[in-house]
Amino acid sequence: MSSNAKINKPVVICIFGPTGVGKTELLLSLNPEVYEVINADSLQAYQKLSIGTAKPTIQEQQYIKHWGYDILDPSEDYSVGKFIKITTEYIEDILRRHKIPVVSGGTAFYFKSLIEGAPSTPEIDNDIRKRVQKELGTLGSNTLYGILKQVDPTSKVNSGDTYRITRALEIYYQTGIPQSLYKASRMPRPYEYRIIGLDRPRADLYQRINKRVDIMFDKGLIQEIKNILKEGISYDAPAFKAIGYKEVLNAIDQGCICLEMIKNNIKQNSRQYAKRQLTFFRSLTGVKWCHPDNTLLINDLIGIDPFKGISDNDGSIVENR
Repeated sequence: MSSNAKINKPVVICIFGPTGVGKTELLLSLNPEVYEVINADSLQAYQKLSIGTAKPTIQEQQYIKHWGYDILDPSEDYSVGKFIKITTEYIEDILRRHKIPVVSGGTAFYFKSLIEGAPSTPEIDNDIRKRVQKELGTLGSNTLYGILKQVDPTSKVNSGDTYRITRALEIYYQTGIPQSLYKASRMPRPYEYRIIGLDRPRADLYQRINKRVDIMFDKGLIQEIKNILKEGISYDAPAFKAIGYKEVLNAIDQGCICLEMIKNNIKQNSRQYAKRQLTFFRSLTGVKWCHPDNTLLINDLIGIDPFKGISDNDGSIVENR
């Protein structure tokens, strides 16, 4: 490296996009001798949930090293705090080995917290967490949303976002302060993030989502769920809140297994989820958006020459430490 080379923060690549956009295909086009992938999908972190989460296959994970998959039991919760801790450890390990971390997935809030800094919101007592979950079970999410608006009229939580509703109430019950007024500091960014958002025309995206749901059933989604249930995992396990799993379990619970109906529900919910993902992702700053098939542009946005190192905007080589 030349004596006048710049020394910046270590570079971390972030690649995100809605479900079905083509993230896995893009990752498999990267040079496995240069890059390693870190999972930022809250559901692909669960063991046993492979078909319904469209998790990369074992062969794909071996081709280019993947981290953060199959690390949780379906009965465990996966919080943003746990994600930040685990992901930071992966990033540091990859950087120590002089390779380039690529954080990729579709859980938008995880990316926001990683890039902008995780808010230091209060720890919630188990008793309070259980209280809120009990209220959710007995009163329902609509009533809890009404309670939230009473204690926090300026809350911007969406009425259909059960997770955010319960989280906001937990913070209020824990601190006595509405979430919108809670002054949560954020940790400083220790890395230089090069952020790439993947998108494609809406009709194309929806067609890919529909096709992926059909493939899930062809691969044995229902049998996968039955196998997990046989191992003693309950219907209300955190992992089973995922789209694809909850629709099948609801049908089983109602004693009505109509495959076409289940498929259509999953397709519709997946399309709606993709729309919400894009809305959230577009609220982030510093994102370079492109079509996932435009690998030339993506390579230019990443700014990585695998034979030289990490190129800064002025063309000089930046040491990746």
